[in-house]
Amino acid sequence: MTPLPRSFHLWWLATTASATGNAMLGFAMIWSATAHGTGTVALVSTVAAVPQILLVLIGGAIGDRHGPRRTLLGTSIARILMLAAALAPSLGDPSAALLVLATAGGAVIAAVHQPSASVLPRLLVRDPEQLPRAMARISGSLQIARTLGVATGGLAVAVWSLAAVIALNLALMLLVLGLLLVMRPLASSPGPAARSREGMLRSLLDGLRVARDLRIWPLLAAVALISGAVLPTIGVVLPVLARGRGWSGAQAGLLDAGYALGVLAVTFAIGVLGAVRSPRVALTGGPLLVALGSLLLALPLPLIAAILVCGAIGAGTALFTTCVAPMLVRWAPADQMTRFQSLLVLVQLVPPAALNGAFAWLGAQGGALPALLPAALMAVSAAVLGRRLRTESVRTA
Repeated sequence: MTPLPRSFHLWWLATTASATGNAMLGFAMIWSATAHGTGTVALVSTVAAVPQILLVLIGGAIGDRHGPRRTLLGTSIARILMLAAALAPSLGDPSAALLVLATAGGAVIAAVHQPSASVLPRLLVRDPEQLPRAMARISGSLQIARTLGVATGGLAVAVWSLAAVIALNLALMLLVLGLLLVMRPLASSPGPAARSREGMLRSLLDGLRVARDLRIWPLLAAVALISGAVLPTIGVVLPVLARGRGWSGAQAGLLDAGYALGVLAVTFAIGVLGAVRSPRVALTGGPLLVALGSLLLALPLPLIAAILVCGAIGAGTALFTTCVAPMLVRWAPADQMTRFQSLLVLVQLVPPAALNGAFAWLGAQGGALPALLPAALMAVSAAVLGRRLRTESVRTA
C-alpha cells in the first residue's frame, strides 16, 4: 500500500491542531458565558452556529475562486488576528459583549474555512484511491482533537483564565499557519483567472446547477438524515436518557465516549486498510447500524450495554461518512470542489440546529423512545437513499 505523501501529513497535523484549538475555545466561551446568565449562554451558542449556516455556501464559492490553500492561509491569518485582538480584553472577567463578538467572528471564519479544509486532502494525495484513507485519518484525528480540546479548554479556563485558552489557541494557529506555508499541494486547483469575472451570486447558482445535473441531492439528503438522527441523539438525548435512568454525569460521559470510540475504530481501520470495497455496504449498512442502535438505546439496558450500543452508532456513522466525503470530492468538477463541500457542510449543520430542541422536548416528555424512534426512522430513510445512490449518481458521475 502506497504511503501517503509528506504534504498530507503536514496538513493532518495542521487540521488536528486547528480542531483542538477550536474545541478549547468553544468550551471556554460557553463556560465563561455561564457567569453572565442563561441568556448569554443561549446567545453565544446561537452566534456559534447561525453564521456558519448562513455563510458556508459563500465560503465554498470563495474557496473555488481563490483555491483551497490560499483560502486556508487567509482564514488562518484572520483567526490569528481575531485571537490577538481578543487576548487583552479577555484578561480578568471577560464581558458578555467580548464573548458574543469573538464567537461570532470565529463562526464567520469557520464558514469560509471548513469547505476548503475538506477539499485540501484531495490536492495532497498522488492517487485518488488514497483519498478514503487520507480523509478517514483526518476524521479520526478530528474526533480525538475535539475530545482533548474540550478537556484541555476546561482545565485551562478552570486553572487559569479565558485569556490562557486564547493564548494557547493563538499558539496553535501560528503552528497551523507555518505548516500551511511550507506544504505544497501535489495537484493544483484551477486558477482564479477563469472565474475572476464571475460574480458571487452567479458562482453560487452555477454550483447548485451542477450539483443538480450530477444528481447528488440523494447523497446530500442521506447526509442530512444521518446528521439529524445522530447529532441530536448524542448531544441532547443521551444526557436526558442518562438522567432518567439515574446515571451520574460521569456515567453519561461514558456514553459519549463509547460513541467516539466507535467512530475512531472505523476511521482507524479505513485509514490503515483503505476504503470498504463495496460502497453499498457503507451507504446502507452504516445507517442501518445507526437505526438499530437508536432502537436498542430505547430499551432499559444496563450502562455497559448502553455504552456498547453507542459505540455501534458511532461505528455506523463513521462507516457512512468515510464513504460519502471522498465520494463527493471525486464527483465534484475540478473548479467546484469547494462549493460541493460547502453543500455537504450545510446539510450537516442545519438538521441538528433545527432538531435539537424538539429531541430534547420529546426526551423530557416521554422518555427515550419518543426521541429515539424518529432518529431510527431517519437513519433507515438514509439507508434507502444510499441504496438508490448506487444505481443513480454513480452512473451519472
